[in-house]
Amino acid sequence: NVGRFVIDAYQKSQIGHLAMNLLEEEPLIIARLKAQIADTKIGSAASIVGTLDITAQCPAVFLQPGESEVVSVSQDGIAQMEERTWLAVLVVKNIPDPANLAATYQAAGDLLGKVVQALAGWQPSPLFRAMRYAGREQPDVQPGHVEFPIRFTVRRVFTGTG
Repeated sequence: NVGRFVIDAYQKSQIGHLAMNLLEEEPLIIARLKAQIADTKIGSAASIVGTLDITAQCPAVFLQPGESEVVSVSQDGIAQMEERTWLAVLVVKNIPDPANLAATYQAAGDLLGKVVQALAGWQPSPLFRAMRYAGREQPDVQPGHVEFPIRFTVRRVFTGTG
């Protein structure tokens, strides 16, 4: 039993409401972050590929798609629920602190909280379930900046034509 969500989505698909863009929520998530977080560059991770000096764009949050997993399938195989992972990567300048990285980490902490508050429990559209905060990955300290990846998951139903 895949639940009422799959059945509703399947019925909507029969009248042409479901798109098959597997990354369709990216612009919706970016718009949400832009609306909720001021004084921070927000965009797709694809927009910074090949950028030599990321520190000029700090502070910033770049959205990157992660892995996905099919978590439920209807008996006939037509309706399938996919859980997708999105990484919101916060990038901040590395504040010189010879004793430890506390100054950099504390500066990032407020922005990390704003990202979580903006996305956890928010629903990109009626075709998605609400996003869930799924934890943080280890910070990546680079010369001049530090990257803080935050994971979120969201579920969406797709249907085949059968």
